[in-house]
Amino acid sequence: MKKIYFLFLLLMGMSIVHAQQWRVYDASSLPTESTPAWSPSCTSPGPDNVDSIISLSSNDLFYYLSPDVGGQNSYKIDYPDTLGMQMTLVVRMKGIPNVDTLNRLFDLELRNGNALVRDKLLIGYDDTLSFETAGGRAYVGSSVKDWHIYRFTIDSASVAVYVDENETPLLTGTTNKSTTDIQVKVGDCSGSYSNGAIIDWMAWLPDTAASPAAMPLPNDLTTQTGMLSATGHFGTVYYIVRQNSSNYFPNTNILLDHSIIDSLKKAGYDVKFTYPSDPSDPAFYAMLNTADLVVIGRNVSSGDFQEPDLWATVTSPVLILSGYIVRNSRLNLLNSNSLVREATLADSSNMGRITQAKVADPSDVAFKGVTINGADSTMDYLTWFYDYIAYGADSFPTTNNGKLLASIINADTARAEGNVLAARWMPGVETYPGSGTTPMGYRTYIQMGADDGHPSKYFHYDQYTAESYKMILNEADNLIRHGEKITFLTRSDNLDGQGKLLDQVILDSLTNAGYDLNVTYISGSSEVLAPLNNSDLVIIGRNVTSGDFTNPDSWNALDVPVLEMSAYIARGSRLGLLNSEKVVREIANADSSNMNRITQAKVWDPSDPSFAGVNINGADSTMDYLTWFYDYIAYGVDTFAATNNGKALASIINADTVRANGNLLAARWQPFIETWPGSGHIPNGYRSYIQMGADDGSSPKVFNYPQFTGDSYQLILNEIHFLLSTQPGKAPAAEPSTDATLDSLKVSDGTLDPAFDSAVTSYTVWLAPGTTTVPTVTYVTSDANATVEVVDAGSLPGTTIVRVTAQDGVTIVNYLVNFKVLSDDATLKSLTVSSGTLDPAFSASVTSYSVELASGT
Repeated sequence: MKKIYFLFLLLMGMSIVHAQQWRVYDASSLPTESTPAWSPSCTSPGPDNVDSIISLSSNDLFYYLSPDVGGQNSYKIDYPDTLGMQMTLVVRMKGIPNVDTLNRLFDLELRNGNALVRDKLLIGYDDTLSFETAGGRAYVGSSVKDWHIYRFTIDSASVAVYVDENETPLLTGTTNKSTTDIQVKVGDCSGSYSNGAIIDWMAWLPDTAASPAAMPLPNDLTTQTGMLSATGHFGTVYYIVRQNSSNYFPNTNILLDHSIIDSLKKAGYDVKFTYPSDPSDPAFYAMLNTADLVVIGRNVSSGDFQEPDLWATVTSPVLILSGYIVRNSRLNLLNSNSLVREATLADSSNMGRITQAKVADPSDVAFKGVTINGADSTMDYLTWFYDYIAYGADSFPTTNNGKLLASIINADTARAEGNVLAARWMPGVETYPGSGTTPMGYRTYIQMGADDGHPSKYFHYDQYTAESYKMILNEADNLIRHGEKITFLTRSDNLDGQGKLLDQVILDSLTNAGYDLNVTYISGSSEVLAPLNNSDLVIIGRNVTSGDFTNPDSWNALDVPVLEMSAYIARGSRLGLLNSEKVVREIANADSSNMNRITQAKVWDPSDPSFAGVNINGADSTMDYLTWFYDYIAYGVDTFAATNNGKALASIINADTVRANGNLLAARWQPFIETWPGSGHIPNGYRSYIQMGADDGSSPKVFNYPQFTGDSYQLILNEIHFLLSTQPGKAPAAEPSTDATLDSLKVSDGTLDPAFDSAVTSYTVWLAPGTTTVPTVTYVTSDANATVEVVDAGSLPGTTIVRVTAQDGVTIVNYLVNFKVLSDDATLKSLTVSSGTLDPAFSASVTSYSVELASGT
C-alpha cells in the first residue's frame, strides 16, 4: 500500500515540475513590453502594419496586422541555456473578421537548436494548416476567423499540431530545416505573404513537447473556441473558487479542483472565475444573475457562504460541489451540519477502489448516457476516499422538499452507506419544511472532493468516474435550460388514436433535453398575445389551426423570439414570413410510401451555430432531415436571396418526389427588418421557421408530425439555443462598423502635404524656422462610433500619430503627421581650397578670405 501511495506522489511530483514550466503572454501589453519580454525579429513592417492592444468584452487582445506582402514583423524569445530537444507553443487566436485580402494568421515557429532543426506552423485563411518544411495539409474543421487554440510541438525532428485541445494531433510530420537557435518565434518573417490575427494569449514550454492530455493549459486561460460547442454544451459559467497560493498544488498554477474546471472548459462552456471578497455585498449576487450557471467548487472556504438569504436571491441556477456548503449553517439546503471524512489517512485506502451510487430515478435528465446497472440502479461514482454529508437518503423524501438524485451504496466504510450524494431543488419552494430558505433559482448538489488528516493534507478533489463526470455535464445543461421559459402552442383537442397530442413527440424531446415547457394555445389581438412576452421563447407547433394566425401585426409586436414549425403559418397571409400561399402535400396516401425513407436537406451555411454537432456530408453539405412523408411550402430556395430578407438554413434535396426538390425547409429572420421587400411585416424579435409535420389525403387521415431524424432534432435544439441567446425585445446590435477612416484632418500651424484625403495615411507639414511648439492636430471621424487616440510628437521634428479604431474594436488605421521645421541657417559648416590656405582660418561667421598662391599658378 505504501508503495502505491508514494508512487502516486512521485507521479504528482513529476507533474508539478512540468507545470512550473509554462510561460504565458496574456496580451495585456505588446509582446516587447510584456514579462517575459519578446524581442523584435526580422522586423521591417510595411506602412499599414498595426501592432496594438485592443479590448473586447473587457478582455485585452493583441491585434496584429501585416497586410503588405513583403512587410515583415515578428517576435522571438531565446532560450540558449535550455538543454532539451523538445518545445511546445500554444496560442488562442482568431482571424481578422473584416479583411479579405490576408493570406495567413500569425505564423508560429519553434527553433529546436539542440536537435539542429526548426519548423513553422502556417495557418491559412483558407481554413487549412500546414508545416513550412515538414509539409502536409489539414483542414481546421471550421472557420479560422472563429476562436481556436493551436498547440504546436516539436520533439527532436518530429512536429505536431493539435487544434482546440483535441488529444489527437490534426497534423504531424518530420522537419529537416537546420538551425542552431533555441527560440520561440511568432509573427510574419516570410516577406512573401500578408498576415493578420487577433491573439488572446500565448503559452509555451521551452523544453517539453506536451500533448493536451499530457500537459493541460493553466486554468486561468480562456479556452472557449468556435461559435458553439459541437458537444451541445453551451453557456457562461461563473465558477466560484479561491485562487490564493494555498489553493493550488504546491509550486504550480494548477487549482486543486482543476479536473472539474477542465471538464467544463473542454465541454464547451465559457468558464469565468470569481470569489466573494465580501460575502455580504449584494452586488456580488447581482453579478451572479448575469450567468447561465453558477458553480460553487470544492476549493472554497465554507465560512464565506453563511448568507443563505442573499444566496436565495440568485435567480441563476447554482450547482454546488461541496457538502460543506449545503449544510443548514451555510446555504441551508439540507438540515444537517455534519460532514464526515470517510478516510482519515489517504494511504490507508486503496486508490483503485470505486464507491457506487444508488440512482434514485434513472430516467432523470442528469443520468442521460450514464451507464447504470439495470438490476439495482447503481453506477460507479466515487474513486478512492471521499467526504460526505451525514444525511440519510431513506429519510430524504419526508424531511426535504428537493428531489433525491443519488446516494452512497456498496461503500467500503459501512457508516457511509445510504447517505445523500446528489439532490436538486426547484425555485420558489422552501428547501425543507421550516428552513425559511426559498431559492429563486434551481439548486443542485453533487458531492465532490475530500482531503485527508495528514499534517500536510492530501487533496483528492477529482474523485469522479467517467460516469459521474457525464452526470455533472448533464446537470449543468439541465440547470441552464431550466432557467429558460418556453411556451409551446398546440391544440389540446387534437389527439391521435392513443389520446396523445399529435406533436407530443417533439414536446417529449424538448422535455427530455431539460426544458420546462408551458404547453398552451393562444390566438387573437396583440393584447391577448402580449403575455407571451413573459416567455424566453415561443414555439408554434404543427398541431395548430392556421386560421388562428391571420393577425401578423399582433405577432410582429411580440418582442420574444418565435420558432414556428408549420409551413402553413409561415405563409404571407399568416405570419408573413414567406411570400407564398401554397403548401404542398408531398404525398396523397401515406400507405403508398415507404415509412423508412429519408429525404435530405441541403445545408446552406454549415458554420451556422444551428448546425453544431449535426452530421453534414462535407462533399455536398447535405444532412438527413425528413422521414416518411411530409408537407412543404412551395418557395424555391434559389430565389430566396433575391426575394426575402431572411437567412436560408436548409432546403429539400434528393427527394423521392422530384417537385419537392429545392423548396425551403428552414430559415431565420432578424428583428426590425422587413421579412421581404414590400411585405410590411417587421417583427420585433427573431423569427425562425423549421418545417415539421404532415397529414395525408386518406380517410381517416394518417398523421406524421414527429418526422425528424436525430440530426434534425439536433438542429431544432441548436436553433432553440440560438434564439434563447438573443435579447428579446431589443434590436440586436447591428454589425459593428469597420470604418476607421477620418473625414477631416487639420493642423493648427502649417499645411498638410499632400492635401487631406481619407485614403492617404501619411502627411508632411513644414513649419516656419525657429518653431519649437508641436502643432495641435484636430480631426473628424467618418463614422461617429469610431474612437481616436492621438499620440503627439514629443518634440520637433517629430511625428504625431492619429490612431482610429472602428466600432468593431478590431479595424485600425494610423494617420501619420510628420512635422518638419524649415531652416534659416545659410552658413557653411566648412570651406576648403585645393591649393593654398585660407586667411583668416575658416569660421562660419567670416564671409571674406584671401588665399595666397605661388607665382606662376
